[in-house]
Amino acid sequence: MKKLISLLSLFIVVACQAQTVDEVLAKFENAVGGEDRLAAIRSLQITSTLKFDMMNQNLSITLNTIRDRNKFFRRQVSGVMGMGNSYTILTKDEGYTYSPIARGFGGNGFGGPGGGGPPRGAAPGGGGDNANKPVALDSLQRGNLAYELELEGPFAPLINYAAKGHKVELLGTAKANKTDCYKVKLTTKGGQEMIYYISTTDYLVVQTEGAVKVMLNEIGMTPILNMMGSDPRANQKITMQYNEYKSFGGIKFPVKQRLQYSALDMQIETSDIKINEPIDNKWYTMD
Repeated sequence: MKKLISLLSLFIVVACQAQTVDEVLAKFENAVGGEDRLAAIRSLQITSTLKFDMMNQNLSITLNTIRDRNKFFRRQVSGVMGMGNSYTILTKDEGYTYSPIARGFGGNGFGGPGGGGPPRGAAPGGGGDNANKPVALDSLQRGNLAYELELEGPFAPLINYAAKGHKVELLGTAKANKTDCYKVKLTTKGGQEMIYYISTTDYLVVQTEGAVKVMLNEIGMTPILNMMGSDPRANQKITMQYNEYKSFGGIKFPVKQRLQYSALDMQIETSDIKINEPIDNKWYTMD
């Protein structure tokens, strides 16, 4: 019996290793909804709740992600501890980041360039000093975030990656979140790197791994981190776990996630996903 189990285990390992990265990603694409459904997404609006403890307070804040295919991206975090909204906005040609808690940190508060006009149709933010105005992203920063304009469901950069200028590499297999997974490395056209752990059984993403600055961008913390200046741990690797999926319009999205960073244990729960519904004009403005 032990020999049989060992042979079966060896067969599973060999079968997994025989897969090419394109075969793995093709099965991933089918698992989350299929080529036709993913290609049909024109807009996406996701509302989530981010929960964590900070300074002995249990915080619960709203995270809104708005995408208009290849045109517009916005990720907004509602006020932390009574402060105003922080957000990142990106179009094909412009990008801005804003956090009201930047006031008092000097300069523009973000460690990035200021100036520049707002996106077409957008109104400048209030405040009489640079620390309380949206700050323009430079070309390098916009390039790093360009993948956010992609819209093929969850983990869109993995879909049609080559046509977008991204690169992928299959690094073998590994266990993540107690699940046997394929380990796929993505390098975006802008140079951002992320490791995806894709289940060998249902081909859904179980976990992602990346640098702190990349992963915290996924939960809307970029403006706040920029305001606080450079972090010596910015290139430290951290992980995001995906613990539950639900179907919206025939497409599977993760609805329960967990990210741990330093002393923070962040839980993200998605409550609503709208696909191809009209986007309120308020999201296109800088308030």
